[in-house]
Amino acid sequence: MESSERASPSDRTPTAGGPTEYLLGAALLLLAALRFFWLGRWGLWIDEAFTLNDSAALQGGRHTHFELGLYCVAAARQLFGSDDEFVLRLAPALFGAGGLGLCVWAFAPAVGRTRALAIACLVGLSSWHLFWSQSARHYTLAQDLALLGGGCALRGCLLASAWRFALGVALAAAAAFAHPTGALVAGALIFAPWLSSLRGGRFAWRPPTWSLALALLVLVLAFGGWASTVWHKYYDSKSGSSTQHLALTCGYYFTPLVLSCALGGAWLGWRKRSAIDLFALAVCLPAIAAMFVASRFVVISAQYLFVLLPWVALLASAPLFDARIGARLRGALLVALAAYGAVDVTLYFALRNGDRPRWSEAYAYVAREREADDAVFGMAWPVGEYYLAPGSTSLRSPSALVPLTAYLDDASSQWARRGRRAWFVINREDLLAWKPDDRARLHEFLASRCELAESFPVAGTPRELEVDVYLRK
Repeated sequence: MESSERASPSDRTPTAGGPTEYLLGAALLLLAALRFFWLGRWGLWIDEAFTLNDSAALQGGRHTHFELGLYCVAAARQLFGSDDEFVLRLAPALFGAGGLGLCVWAFAPAVGRTRALAIACLVGLSSWHLFWSQSARHYTLAQDLALLGGGCALRGCLLASAWRFALGVALAAAAAFAHPTGALVAGALIFAPWLSSLRGGRFAWRPPTWSLALALLVLVLAFGGWASTVWHKYYDSKSGSSTQHLALTCGYYFTPLVLSCALGGAWLGWRKRSAIDLFALAVCLPAIAAMFVASRFVVISAQYLFVLLPWVALLASAPLFDARIGARLRGALLVALAAYGAVDVTLYFALRNGDRPRWSEAYAYVAREREADDAVFGMAWPVGEYYLAPGSTSLRSPSALVPLTAYLDDASSQWARRGRRAWFVINREDLLAWKPDDRARLHEFLASRCELAESFPVAGTPRELEVDVYLRK
């Protein structure tokens, strides 16, 4: 019979230590520094422009959403007296770099320092993590708070400390104020020690069964009304089934190799009844299941599971540290993961334009070439306002261009009218959100009455990030 693995501070996965840890530590410092490399080079994308708009609204005393991250962006803007791309992304980059260190802190007591460093390097080698670290959004802050909470909760289990566990759940719940999906980890943490024990993975302590119901009741009372409001607002704006899209984007952003290793790690943890691996599995599965259920009703992509990346990396690291796997196979896996990550990050900087459309170049081209009376119709209109009307912070209500969007019927009908010269800034991927008839009408209009003035492609990605600029004379 297989015996269960009891996790305690003195019972950790064997580690190599010494030079291996120094090498991993040096690699981790380099990966953390990469979060600031070319930070201000990439042009804004639409959600970053929303962040600027909302942080300005916050400073003006108006209430908005996800204020915890907005306060950080507003503080950077006030400190530097600038709204340029570097300043807007500084706080997310700091949280991204700091999150790599938090991975080590959170998991080292349970898996040992060497494996914790390897987990952090896996996260650092993710171009997905790099992208959110270099975007003026709040996902890295949410992930950090969830990691901080997860680390405290793990210590509560390892040290038989109820207050540490409760503090961990509370800290993870606070991640919801950076982004609602941060709450996924908090909810899973409540049940993770109990679920992992069902397979025999035992910590020094787990919450008594009665406390699970109490903790769930507290969460429902504290966050139930807020969660219901967030859900209804999101449903009103993005209803529709997206299960296939969620599955495809998870495969792309978590990457097939890391997901394969994570599945292998989950299987190994299940077989040897590893408390920490079962704990990670118990954190991931309920959150993933919740998102896939939600995807039946609203449009959801992998970004809403970004908070789970460190836990997936924990599972993916398991095959690298399991003595039952041959040294050659472990070495091959290590080389494959490192090489894949290095190529991924290199392509992010070299070919993929930071995995975002080249809106800044497209709107800069329009600004150079347009005449005084020309009209401008553009997708990602808050970005267009940012570049065409420097200094404007009312980006949700642009004055320098007319939004070209499927959601604004009045604006959508204006582009086909005859009149003065007009510029059209188009991204094909954004057109997929349009109704088929509206999309066909726009394509016919561009083909018959406009000419392609300039194109700004992005290579090396399956997404259609190319931005085209059309001119109607």
